[in-house]
Order: sequence, then C-alpha cells, then structure tokens
Amino acid sequence: MTLKRFFLAGILLFLIATTVALHVDFDASNLGQSILNQMSKTTGLILDADRFRFNLLEGLILEGVRTSEGFPGARYRIKIERLTLSQRWLSLLKGDLVFKSLIIERPVLEISTGVKRNVSATIKRSTQSSLPLFSNQRVLGNHAEIKNNQRRRAPTLDVQEMRVIDGSIIHRKEGTNALMLSSRGLGLELQEPAFEPQALTPLHGLSAVGSIEIQELSIQDTTVRTVSGNLRMARGHLELMEVSLLSDTGNFVGNLALDFNTIPFRYQMSLLANSIDLNLNNDMNGSFGRAALELDGEGFGTNPMNLSASGTFRLHDGVFQSSQVLRSIETILGRLDLIGSSYQATEATFELRNGRLIIDSLKLVDNEFEFELQGNVDLNGTLQFRLVLRASSETLKIAEVNNEGLDSWTNDKGQISIPFSITGTTTEPLVELENSPITPASTGHSHRAK
Repeated sequence: MTLKRFFLAGILLFLIATTVALHVDFDASNLGQSILNQMSKTTGLILDADRFRFNLLEGLILEGVRTSEGFPGARYRIKIERLTLSQRWLSLLKGDLVFKSLIIERPVLEISTGVKRNVSATIKRSTQSSLPLFSNQRVLGNHAEIKNNQRRRAPTLDVQEMRVIDGSIIHRKEGTNALMLSSRGLGLELQEPAFEPQALTPLHGLSAVGSIEIQELSIQDTTVRTVSGNLRMARGHLELMEVSLLSDTGNFVGNLALDFNTIPFRYQMSLLANSIDLNLNNDMNGSFGRAALELDGEGFGTNPMNLSASGTFRLHDGVFQSSQVLRSIETILGRLDLIGSSYQATEATFELRNGRLIIDSLKLVDNEFEFELQGNVDLNGTLQFRLVLRASSETLKIAEVNNEGLDSWTNDKGQISIPFSITGTTTEPLVELENSPITPASTGHSHRAK
C-alpha cells in the first residue's frame, strides 16, 4: 500500500513538473537571434527584436519585432508586438527543432508615399501583366537548408502557414498627417507562404494563398466594416476574391486585383450590391425603394480621383420622400403634392470619371409625373444637374403661369416639360427654373433649399 502511494505521488509530481515546464518561459536570446537572422536572410528584411523567449507549449516568442525600408516613391515601417514560431512536436521528440507555423500578433504597418517620379513609371522587374499562377519560390527556410540544419541539429524554419492577428495599416502622404487609408482588426491566414529574397520589396517577394478579414477599413472619408474574402498573391500581384464588406447602407460583394509593380500601384475592381438602404439620412419614415448596384472599374493609387468606372443603378418601387430639392421645386411651382407620391422601379447607367459621378439619365415615374435627372456630382459634393418634370396639361396646373407661358413648356401631345437646373452642393442645393415663363407675381424663379 505504501509502495502504491509512493508510485502515485511520483506520477503526480511528474505531472506537476511537466505542466510547469510546459508553461515556463526560458531566455532564448541566442536561439531567437539565430532564427531572426534566418528570417532576415529569407525575406531580405533587416529585422530587430527587443526580447526572445522560448516556451515548450507555445514555441519561440519574439517581442518588439521591427523593420523599415524605403523604395522608389515610398517608405514603410513595420512594428510587431509579438511573433510566435510554433515547433513541430514530432521533430522535437527526435531531437530536432523545426518551426512549422508563424503567428504575428498586433502588427502595425505604416506607409508613407510621396511620389516624385512619373506615376506611370514601371518597376523594372520580370513580371507578367496579369495575375500569375504561383511558381515554386523559396519557402521560409528551403528544403536543402532544412535537411542540412537537421543533420547539424540546428534550429530550422519550415513554415507552412502564417497567421496575422489584429493588425493595422496606416497610409499617409509624405509630409502630411492626412490619412489616405487605415484599417484595424486585420486578420490573415496564409498557406504555404514562399519568399523570393531578391525581389524589390517583401510584398513583391511573398507568394501565398489564404483568407483575409478586416474589422474596419477607411479610405479617406469612406468607411466600411466586416471585410472578408479569399486572396492569392505572387510577384507583386494581389488578388482579393469574393470579398464581402458591410457599410451603413448595405452589404457589398466584389473582386479586387492590385498590381504593385507600378508606382503608384494599379488596380481593377468589380462590385455588386443587391439591397442598398437609401433611407438612413431621411428626416421622415423612410420609404425610398431599396437599390441595387453593379460596377466595374480600374484606377491607380488610393486617391478616388484616379478611379474610372461604369455601372448600373437599379431602384425598386418607393415613395418620394421630403428632400431639399423636392421642397424647392414645390416652393417654386406652388404645389405641395410631389412629396409622398409613389414612383415605379427604374434603372440608370452611370460613370465615375475624374472624381465625378456622371448620371446619363435617371427617370422616376409615378401615376401623374415623370422626373428625368441628368448631370454629375463631384467628390466635394458640387452639383451640376438638369432635372425635367413632365406631366400632362390636365394634371399640372400652376396658378402663377399664364396660358402663353404654359404653351412654351407644352409639346404637340399636350405634355408639359418643366426644366430645372440644380447647382450648389449636396448640403445646400440651389434649384432654378430654366427659361421660366412664371410671372413676377410667382413665388420666385429660384430657391435655395433649407
């Protein structure tokens, strides 16, 4: 009985010692520096770290990892709070220390751009113009080095997967504090990462496939949330596929292909949304119809001025809600029955060019009226639109307009067309009649909405 108790006590002590050993951190300055040197050699980055420790349960932990580099037109700096390399347990039992996975926690990538050369200048590299298939590039610690290190019982890198947890990206234009792009909550999962150390930058040298998630992404004044999708990258090309992103107005799905072999980078994109809410900023109970959007475009850099795109906008049945423009039209015409009337489903084509949204022709029709809108609005909200209100002469009666004036607006089919110009800004639109036949006793030829 005494022997049995002694045996059980021995097992208990062994378990306690093993548990403690698995959780104890050991100083690993020499091991960490050796691995850091291997990573620097493989990626071409000059890496430094503040602290190295080893834990049997987690692996090799590097804290305060940092690097920075400049290249034509830009520079960047990377800070990593914690980098963990997990070991392969089967190899460890054989006496070899082989690291198989890389976890990067809370990294911050700061990018500064200030291009002082022609924006179309192409980096001289042997790359294909389209997104390439992946070639057998150098993995983190290639197989020849791995076998050689194993024969010498030296720690080796054979990373087959990488994870990024809670990362951030900050992009500023050189010499300013204005953010061009920022993201938080960045998560990446990459399989079979490979590096080409002779590449221009680590971004050009990295190839991998995997997935991406971003909690929040802001490009200048536009913010979206809960971004997720699949990715592949090689030779300075990054392709994001089946990307889903959530904004205040609805859910969008799209594809994005970026080419970092030019300065600034170039991109192609497509975007689809089937249910956009247009009622978020209404001062009434919203009943605008839900909208759908299809868009295809291309551009360069992070400035939306450099995006050229075209697409289709579809609007479901709904009701004209109170807006500054409609209130102005009602004031000018002396009518109060436009707001609240129903309109039928419609669609229109549009373009994005030189920082302007250009609408070819958007028609909204109800039982008595038809509105046709043409024109554009720029990124600053400056309006340049022409709106034509059409109705039959029996339907549209305006006390302030004499018969001769109505004749100038009426065609041979008895349809009245009243043209308005809409200028000003989105926050303070100015609505004016074109070629107005309204008499001086009317409420006025123009009206700035309030």
